[in-house]
Amino acid sequence: MDFEFEYTPEMQQFRGEVRAWLDVNLTPDVGAPVHPLDVTHEQFKSNMAFRGKLGEKGWYAPQWPKEYGGGGLSPQLAVVLEEELESRVAHLGNVMVNGDIGFTAAAAITYMGNEEQKRRYLPEILGGKNVVWELFTEPNAGSDLPSMTTTALRDGDDYVFNGQKTFVGALHDPNYMFTIAVTNPDRPRHANLGAFMIPADTPGITVHNLDLIGGGGKRSIFLEDVRVPADCLIGKEGEGWRAFTGRREVSASAVVARNPNLEQLLEYSRGNKRNGAPISADPNIRDTLVEVYMRAHVLKLWAKRNYWIGITGRRFGYEGQQGGLNRKLFGPVLAEAMLSAMGPAALVKDPERGAYNGEAEAYARESIVMGHPGGTVEIHKMRMWRGFTGNTMFER
Repeated sequence: MDFEFEYTPEMQQFRGEVRAWLDVNLTPDVGAPVHPLDVTHEQFKSNMAFRGKLGEKGWYAPQWPKEYGGGGLSPQLAVVLEEELESRVAHLGNVMVNGDIGFTAAAAITYMGNEEQKRRYLPEILGGKNVVWELFTEPNAGSDLPSMTTTALRDGDDYVFNGQKTFVGALHDPNYMFTIAVTNPDRPRHANLGAFMIPADTPGITVHNLDLIGGGGKRSIFLEDVRVPADCLIGKEGEGWRAFTGRREVSASAVVARNPNLEQLLEYSRGNKRNGAPISADPNIRDTLVEVYMRAHVLKLWAKRNYWIGITGRRFGYEGQQGGLNRKLFGPVLAEAMLSAMGPAALVKDPERGAYNGEAEAYARESIVMGHPGGTVEIHKMRMWRGFTGNTMFER
């Protein structure tokens, strides 16, 4: 396979369309600070308004079907769109709302939900209008998620939830909470779960902030006799595990995404001196820079390979988990390289004393918790082995 994109005339024409649209719709109030915890509510509203404009154009969910609010774009055009957004919007991940897992919920609704549920939920999610939190992890059920104890028991025309979720959510409040809970405690693991879309304002939901060293605005959520209509169940009782392991749309962001922290590290090392010489002239620092640069490009090659597997409809084996595992391992490696080259400035948030207005410090903290989302390092290793042996838990 070819690891580089060849830009066709159609792609370049579309690039011009995207740039012209951004010139009109990307206003100065759209943007985000480096860290999710520093996004004010006013900034959050501005970013949501921009998301909504993208959604009206079909560009918030560019590869999803038009009939449900997506853009229906080809993977090639989606790559162009992502490139332009990455180049024009600072900290794009925070602008698109850190902690929003709407696409995960949308995937479950697409492949498990009925037509009424698709019409009810998908246009608002794919149009960028609704924020969805993922309520999976529990105090005693993270990597071993099927050990969860939160229940959703049928009571007439409703389900009643009781339990706790933790290390979930984000800073600003959602519209929905997408969760998995035990619907039948007497059935075996994996076969006793249901997936649900819970309106976030449902009585009985209590949200507590978690003060984490890595930041991110995570929450603990208590569900006490939370009653929702039965039609909030996505799919059938016993199918909840499919909502966690089922197929996902392949996003162009993994292929396009820049690593600004690596770019800043290289720039800092070239432009600043230590002992009268550029930092990059130190042979030990130079070896470190070469190592992280090579690892970053290997990650990008894996991302392109996985994107190709996804858009051509091939079945994933170990490849997706290989990319995910090494992304987790790369975070602390890059943070350590930044500390070696930048010294204490890599750990100071003060914009005057910290490297790159404190962005290095934010990355140093975030790298600590990069191993948590989507399964720990050890879980990814186990999934890789299953992929090697053909015993993958993920559906096509």
